[in-house]
Amino acid sequence: MIVACVFVAGHVPYTPEYVVRLRAMVAKHLSLEHRFVCLTDQPRRLPADLTTLPIPGPGPLPGWWAKLHLFDRVQPLGDRVLYLDLDSLVVRSLDPIARYPAPLALVPHTGAVAMATRSGKRVVKKFNSSVMVYDRDTTYALWDAWRPAIAAELWGDQDYIGEQMPEAATMPEAWFPRVSSIGAAGQIPAEARVILSKKPKNLQCAAEWPWFDAIWRAA
Repeated sequence: MIVACVFVAGHVPYTPEYVVRLRAMVAKHLSLEHRFVCLTDQPRRLPADLTTLPIPGPGPLPGWWAKLHLFDRVQPLGDRVLYLDLDSLVVRSLDPIARYPAPLALVPHTGAVAMATRSGKRVVKKFNSSVMVYDRDTTYALWDAWRPAIAAELWGDQDYIGEQMPEAATMPEAWFPRVSSIGAAGQIPAEARVILSKKPKNLQCAAEWPWFDAIWRAA
């Protein structure tokens, strides 16, 4: 099992701490034998003992498009990959996610399954790619079919996946609550496994909420 993240210069000013903390949380909450790797355009900013795989920066595109390198067959990622966004907070075992019985499974989108637009680009409200688990050989087509012009038509990578592979499985939504739904009280739902810290991001949450800081920095 490979556990992967992506750390690139982009629209969100992530720091190396996000990568280091994520690796620690994965080690604590995944019992399966695994190797943690980071696809990045800035390996020198990361600890020397952390396995990095070089990818080009996203350039003018939002950083989330760099996630498509996860599906490039030249990347030495093995047969099965668990991917997590850097703004994740792992709170319970990742084993059910890693073992999810599907060749490709993502977080379900919280909205209705429908077409929409955002800033003039199409949004496919089907998947959230914050957490994904997949068999490599089922996703190569996502990389092979990718062209930069697609980013001019679709809002993000999860919209592209939703359009190209609408049959992909979704994991239980209750496993992935948003941090905004938990807030300062820190009452983590019983079924939660990975809290998605979209707004606010981890550093801000850790500075403002002791419960978040205790989990993120204690791993």
